[in-house]
Amino acid sequence: MGEPRLPDLQSIFDHLNRLHFGGRLSARLEWSDRLTRAAGKCYQGPEGATIRVARRYIEQFPDALPNLMLHEMIHLVTRGHGAAFKAEARRCGVEPNQAFIHCQPFAPPRPVRYVYRCPVCGREYRSRRKGQWACGACYHQTGRRHRLRLVAALEPRSPGKTARNPASGRGLAGKGKTTENHGPSGFDNQPRRGR
Repeated sequence: MGEPRLPDLQSIFDHLNRLHFGGRLSARLEWSDRLTRAAGKCYQGPEGATIRVARRYIEQFPDALPNLMLHEMIHLVTRGHGAAFKAEARRCGVEPNQAFIHCQPFAPPRPVRYVYRCPVCGREYRSRRKGQWACGACYHQTGRRHRLRLVAALEPRSPGKTARNPASGRGLAGKGKTTENHGPSGFDNQPRRGR
């Protein structure tokens, strides 16, 4: 029987381009097996624009492809999801809330593995990756980089269970502010000099 046939991205792009943009847009179109947190991405590179569409998303939601493609095409005209994006979506006949449907992650969230705490402000950060991080909150307030300390390495757990700090037995979110993070973006992970 074989794999299900995927729609032709180019024909959908060409149709929407003629219908909404007078045929003036151009982009390289690609299926992506790597996208799991977004249904589509629009990149502006030195060789022009590229629109990538998550194969898994379209396999789960095949009727969403025209709306998804239009959303990414609007990104060829405007950046971000601000007022200009919303105005362009309305011009194309799509209410902005409908244009954002595909932005929700469709893959289950990956488990947080590590909890770090700033020794100065006490803010906790959760991450899937182990590393050497500095507190972004302290850096933005004081300009100083305070190295975060690893306070818990969590075992993979089933949904609905509360993570516990093995040292104290308390829930991890019990003290100070906690920031859920899925990688280095919430941390100031710039290399520090002189250490």
